[in-house]
Amino acid sequence: MILDRILKTIFSSRGRSEKALSALDEARRLINLRQTEEAGRILDALPESERASAQALNLLGEVAFYRREDERAEEYFRAALAKEPENIEAHYGISKLLFERERFQDAVLHAHYAQTHDKANGHYAAHAALCFMAVSDLSQAYWSAQRAVSLEPMVARYWNDQAIIYRMIGRLDDAERGFRHALALDPDLTQASENLASLLSERACDSTTAPQQSEEAHTAATASAAVNSDSSQEQQLRQKTEDAERLFAESPEDLDNALGLARLREQLGELQEAIDVLSVALIHHPDSLDIRKLRGRLYKRLSHPRKAVIDLLKVLKRLPDDPEALFPLAEIYSNDGKFEEAIKYSRRCVDVRGLVEDKITLANLFVSACRYEEAIALYERILEEHPEAKTQIDLGYGVSLSFLGKFKEAESYLDRAVQFMPYNSDVRFVRSSNNLLLGNYAAGWEDYHYRVYADQRSSIRLLPMPLWEGQPLEGKRILLLAEQGLGDQVMFASIVPDLLAKAPQQVVIEAHERIAKTLERSFPTCVVIPSKQSSRFDWLKELPDIDYYLPIAELPRFFRPSAGSFPRHQGFLVADPARVAYWKDRLASTGTGRKIGISWRGGTERTRQVVRSMKLQDLATILHTPGLDFVNLQYGKVEAEIREAQGALGVPIVSWPEAIEDLDEFAALISALDLVITVCNTTVHYAGGLNRPVWVMTPKIPGWRYGLAGHGMDWYPSARMFRQPALGDWESVLNEVASALEAWSRSDEHSPR
Repeated sequence: MILDRILKTIFSSRGRSEKALSALDEARRLINLRQTEEAGRILDALPESERASAQALNLLGEVAFYRREDERAEEYFRAALAKEPENIEAHYGISKLLFERERFQDAVLHAHYAQTHDKANGHYAAHAALCFMAVSDLSQAYWSAQRAVSLEPMVARYWNDQAIIYRMIGRLDDAERGFRHALALDPDLTQASENLASLLSERACDSTTAPQQSEEAHTAATASAAVNSDSSQEQQLRQKTEDAERLFAESPEDLDNALGLARLREQLGELQEAIDVLSVALIHHPDSLDIRKLRGRLYKRLSHPRKAVIDLLKVLKRLPDDPEALFPLAEIYSNDGKFEEAIKYSRRCVDVRGLVEDKITLANLFVSACRYEEAIALYERILEEHPEAKTQIDLGYGVSLSFLGKFKEAESYLDRAVQFMPYNSDVRFVRSSNNLLLGNYAAGWEDYHYRVYADQRSSIRLLPMPLWEGQPLEGKRILLLAEQGLGDQVMFASIVPDLLAKAPQQVVIEAHERIAKTLERSFPTCVVIPSKQSSRFDWLKELPDIDYYLPIAELPRFFRPSAGSFPRHQGFLVADPARVAYWKDRLASTGTGRKIGISWRGGTERTRQVVRSMKLQDLATILHTPGLDFVNLQYGKVEAEIREAQGALGVPIVSWPEAIEDLDEFAALISALDLVITVCNTTVHYAGGLNRPVWVMTPKIPGWRYGLAGHGMDWYPSARMFRQPALGDWESVLNEVASALEAWSRSDEHSPR
């Protein structure tokens, strides 16, 4: 990691004079020491060409920030972003500035950008934790604070911030340990001393035994004793570590000393050093489960899940009921989206240990795995046994009720969660999905904005120009920034005509490279930029100055406030006419029947694949409809499944993988078909965008895009919905589709409406 940073510094300095490089480095050193006046003089003396570099602009912004010259600081940071939109330091600088101005909603965006684009920087994570706390998003604050103390374990104020979050979520023992650890690192940290005193006072008030002293005197005495005690403990801890280090150097085969040294290193926050000790000890004791267990837990804390899994699984092979291995394994598999695997370990952990946090974890995993009834049963059990855990389960309970169709009941849980945590991204995002599903579009889009914070695994993307907030666009250039999946980008592109009606000088659309070609043909007056949706914006430098930008999924907030605002369009995507003709010829060679495209799987384990998908052979009642030719539209490695279905059902299914991998060819193939039958996936968006007849088979509670009831879909007039009458009842859906398909196949209609 250190080498990577050194190399990054070296290579980014090519073409810059050694004098300028050393000057910028010296300015950085002085700023870190808060000697900002000296740093400012160095920067002022730089040649103008050097002062205009993004690195120099960031430093100038920091100097202005510490001088309290806020407007100038913002100018410098935004100038750095204009040169390098992906510049992490500039995002971090702007966030600190906005935070001090108490513009927390703006500050958290840039803070989240910095921490997700440099996951190895504890300072970025710590600042993000503060921003998330400021907007009452405790779930995101928790994870940011965890990352901060793991990466910067010797910074006392980061432990203090983490402890504040523990206190806010009711983990008072962890909060007390955190405040004490902060004071052990820095006995003069007033915030930690006051926070510990307040916590101890609160806990004393809750005690059944009244204190002999006045509360104020008792609190002060307790806090003072804690500082002195922890300072002494810190010294003792370091002395023990030095003694254990000497013994380890002399006798690395001493297992007890090696484990003790590793635990001491862990207490000091030196996680990698602890792992190094354990790795040496493992050479001498390859069968030690204690080494594996401790090292696996430390690997997990350092975000090395694969290494952690290796160690923890070896522990479970011999100790299958060890909760110290079961619980972290459940967390690792959950973070990787492998929910059924996570449930296996979490359930065993509940059976063995049964702590309230074990039960909450298992219930939340049931939600992630779409096992909502099991989740609710466990939540109710938790409430009976641990009524104080109510606020910790409101979100999961509300989600479960939503996906069981109990929206009124879910609303009360989600609203209460929002009251408790007004800006919690997970709660607001779930509530937005419910409102959008029910057609409450205005309320839904208001909460939908919070989607950008809902997953710390994903990096958000920001640009330096202002966000469009509905201002007049005449004579202005606006850029639509790509986000989310391919089908979503197509769906939101349906609103581009509304934006063009605002008469902007130019609309630039960034789109994933797999759909860009189709969008370019479909919107010839727009500039379409193919991209990989990365955080590199080199292509931005080739464009004229952009006045505004907007993530494309924000468009409906301005143009789709109600069901009546969705147009009855005749399609907005345009396939290549020559390729449509080509695919019509190829389709004609497969038989004389009408051509039906089929797709049967949608989403991933994270996006409810289990309730959105079927097996190809489940479509037997549809595939046996006489007089029709079926064409595969399913993305992914499905050739073996197609061969198996053909053998079992005796129905030929034509498959051209090249027409599915290349989405411009996909558009042409769909345009050449008579009908598309699919589950909820990208195929719906392409067929609907092309205004081709598409029959959509939906679960009882689909994603919000598909609505909850009715035969139509607001986004696509050419779509006809076939909805499950009960949860998991695909049989009724398939029978209804088969009946409609048989009637249509015997008719003279060319459009299967």
